[in-house]
Amino acid sequence: MGDPVPGSDVEARLRGITGLMAAVPAGVQPTVLVCAVVHAELLAVRPFVAANGLLARGLERMMLQAGGVDPTGVAVIEAGHARSGGTDYRGALSAYASGEPEGVALWLVYAAQAVTHGALEGRRVADAVLAGKLTD
Repeated sequence: MGDPVPGSDVEARLRGITGLMAAVPAGVQPTVLVCAVVHAELLAVRPFVAANGLLARGLERMMLQAGGVDPTGVAVIEAGHARSGGTDYRGALSAYASGEPEGVALWLVYAAQAVTHGALEGRRVADAVLAGKLTD
């Protein structure tokens, strides 16, 4: 993803992230897109020494629940991001971090597809549990 944003920009970018997070439960903005931007922004800023990706994916999951997209929390969003061994995930994040409109659009489409894939995986797991056939 290249270098994190300059230190002088971190505070403003983090305020933007928290502002977006506050909009989700209120239904002010499209939840999937807001979650995608929060996820990518946190990884662009990288405010912590380690585990920024883990935090970004956890926030995405929490916000999808809070925003009503996945109220029961059964979607496996991580499965959506893990497609192609994570190569697409890293590429789409790098495109977002470029700041170019095409790169941001690429990330938003990618993230929406990851949510869809994660929801399908969650359904598969739930159906297997109901049928008593959960396997790896």
